[in-house]
Amino acid sequence: PIGEAGSKEVIRLMRGVDEHFFRQKIIQTVFDNGVPGITVIFEEITEQVRAEEKLRQSEEMFRTLVSDISDVIWAADEKGAITYISPRAETVCGLTPDEMIGCRFTDFMKEEEKKQFLRTIQPSISARSAWPLVECNFLKPDGEAIAIELSGNPITINDAEGLPVLLGYRGAFRNVSERNRAVKHVRQWKEFLTSIVENIPDMVAVEELDDHTLVFFNNAAEEFIGFPREFLAGKKPDRIFSEDYAREWAETTAEVEASQKSLLAIQQFSRHPGSEPRMLRTKKIPLFSSTGQMRYVLSIITDITDEKVPDVISTDTSGIQG
Repeated sequence: PIGEAGSKEVIRLMRGVDEHFFRQKIIQTVFDNGVPGITVIFEEITEQVRAEEKLRQSEEMFRTLVSDISDVIWAADEKGAITYISPRAETVCGLTPDEMIGCRFTDFMKEEEKKQFLRTIQPSISARSAWPLVECNFLKPDGEAIAIELSGNPITINDAEGLPVLLGYRGAFRNVSERNRAVKHVRQWKEFLTSIVENIPDMVAVEELDDHTLVFFNNAAEEFIGFPREFLAGKKPDRIFSEDYAREWAETTAEVEASQKSLLAIQQFSRHPGSEPRMLRTKKIPLFSSTGQMRYVLSIITDITDEKVPDVISTDTSGIQG
């Protein structure tokens, strides 16, 4: 042989329904009689082509995945410097991937936040184990701090002696600022409602239907019954009220359970045997879970002893879905 001519060409051939690929090599040749010619060599590369196609499809799937999901995918070297970060970073962080490559997450944190972050992940780094899910504040270029939830896992290979060698870390993070604001809003709203319930003059009690225990009393109920809520909560009505009132309580609760509707009842209540009875107007309201299952009965009780009222039990169709 005196050299190669042209480029190596890939040829596709069909054998039945199967594709086969060959790399064609054309080599300039001088035959024994001195006449110049060429030698054509075919090397089958079907498995290589298929592997390359699978790799291309995997890369395309990965690019599509990291572009579409809301999480930011990242990788870093053993010192924590970012070596890869998905395009989603620009939307979440306000920085392009190129601007973040080579940086550490701590470069985007205030000093105290940085110390807390390192304290949290240091035990995992020392043990070369997955980080706990870390929530921290990330400073965007415009100065806005967003809350992110970040995970990390070590990337390791075994050396010649079978011992793990740390190559770096990979993981994902997401912006949880809106979630945190929503949680804070719900907490504030619950605190607001609790303050109202605790300070209204009517008595409020909540009965859990699984075992028919009373799980909540407001201040007015606590004062009227004459026992602290720590003593009352978790007990069944017959452990708190007189026999007659406990029986009536159970009957009205059973009616609410059966009808799944609110109920209004007028009942007598005596704190102690021989004490002057009080007339109480009780409205019982069914409370439902998000799946529509009735879980609790809310009782709102008003002392109407000084009012003229009819002896009545009535139902309506209202309820509370929660």
